[in-house]
Amino acid sequence: MNRTSNSRATSCAAAVIALAFTATPATASDIPTFAAIARVPVSLAYTTVTRAELHGAPLLVVHGPVQINVSADGVNIPGDAANEPTLAVDPAAPNRMVVAWRQFDDVGAGHRTAGWATTVDGGRTWSFHGAIDGAVWRSDPVLAADSTGRIYYLGLNRGNESCDLFVSDDAGSSWSAPIPAFGGDKPWMSVDPDRRHVYASWQDTIGCCSERVFTRSVNGGLSFSEPIAIDPPPTLGTHAIGPDGELYIAGILDLDDFVVARSLDARDPAQEPTFAISHVDLGGMFWILIPPNPYGLAGQVWVAADTSDGQNRGHVYLACSVLPDGGDDPMDVHFARSEDGGATWSEPIAVASDDRGAWQWFATMSVGPTGRIDLVWVETIEAAAPSIGEIRYSSSTDGGRSWSDPTAVTAPFDSNAGFPPDEKIGDYYHMRSDATGADLVFAATFNGEQDVYSLRIGPYDCNGNEIADDIDIDTSTSGDCNRNGIPDECEIAAGAADDGDGDGVPDDCRTLPPPRRSGRRVP
Repeated sequence: MNRTSNSRATSCAAAVIALAFTATPATASDIPTFAAIARVPVSLAYTTVTRAELHGAPLLVVHGPVQINVSADGVNIPGDAANEPTLAVDPAAPNRMVVAWRQFDDVGAGHRTAGWATTVDGGRTWSFHGAIDGAVWRSDPVLAADSTGRIYYLGLNRGNESCDLFVSDDAGSSWSAPIPAFGGDKPWMSVDPDRRHVYASWQDTIGCCSERVFTRSVNGGLSFSEPIAIDPPPTLGTHAIGPDGELYIAGILDLDDFVVARSLDARDPAQEPTFAISHVDLGGMFWILIPPNPYGLAGQVWVAADTSDGQNRGHVYLACSVLPDGGDDPMDVHFARSEDGGATWSEPIAVASDDRGAWQWFATMSVGPTGRIDLVWVETIEAAAPSIGEIRYSSSTDGGRSWSDPTAVTAPFDSNAGFPPDEKIGDYYHMRSDATGADLVFAATFNGEQDVYSLRIGPYDCNGNEIADDIDIDTSTSGDCNRNGIPDECEIAAGAADDGDGDGVPDDCRTLPPPRRSGRRVP
């Protein structure tokens, strides 16, 4: 095992702490504005936004961003803070989604709860429901869904430094009582959608069980097995489920030692899981306490698997924002690929290079059912103001061998604005991909304070037929009797419309005049 010494890791962390305090947050007046990245109102469905004037990037369909932590009237709630959002999508009705996050009702107080919200229209609007489990201090939320539409929430209970699981069988409208799930700080969770197995891991330094950092549920989250050890234990990373139920857990051992733990028997409820460890060269170091996020991570280690029926089926991908080896560039997004189920890995590549000394942080990755890889990150505009950045997007359709030109998908914001007492904008974003695009949830400061937002990148595909919804409507493949840009069958499936007689037409539409064809086409 080729691990860096603890003393070196400690000295690196100390160096980053020193670097963090050299950053001077920019004021709101310093933030550049660009008309080319003004928000696209989600009511104007399927609008194509041109960003070529700004970045020379190709056309990209972007909807949002839409603020999630809003009042019942849909307006911002001043004086709060929200970060570390996580997203689950109901596979049976993709317009039905749930988001959870760390909710600070008072930005000046350290107390945070498990805020959550739901949507039944694909994120065009959100209903903020308050906190799961009341005023209990919770952190590090993770959401996932299984193939039946059951939603799972895992989060840290700071009262006992262990984790609880909550399940919802009504698309996040209500939750079960807390189910003890062992755990500790910086947990992550994955769900095998068909087997309904729930896997959880956490870091070994703060938690219930020392080096025993992995547990699973084989009964849909109703109970969890005694934790077992992963030797050595990955930390500060995520999970992925392969096409045949393989489990991958990514993370670091030290700042320059990225690892992936693979289990081929976690899917077997009769077997105690075993893990094989592979070390991955990402061409740089994991970094913490950076100027754009002074007391947080620069982002997690993201692992994803191709579950498509294409030529890259079974391939595994690793991505992270790293401090590159050599040179003066503070942070880039690096990527590596495994074609043998995580046993060996390709040479790392930089997804997007720059010559501006930009920070590319909070890299977040997901893979769609067609095998397309989606990546986003926050990129600083100018090296002199590292906290002023915009979210950029790139994708790959050839297994990560090449990437599209990065495109800005948000306006710039100041990540140092509106800090709660822990002085960070959280430690991660979260994204879920489908055949035609991706849904991203993220924290930003467009209101001068931390809030959580959703963003749709690419056209909607609420019926999962791999065709954009507006094309379905224009070709009469789908009805749209109320002319809101959402296929009727999706509104019915998500519970946004009633269909009492089961004829596939929302009941409310019977009082409307017959719809006219819009004639719109996606360029």
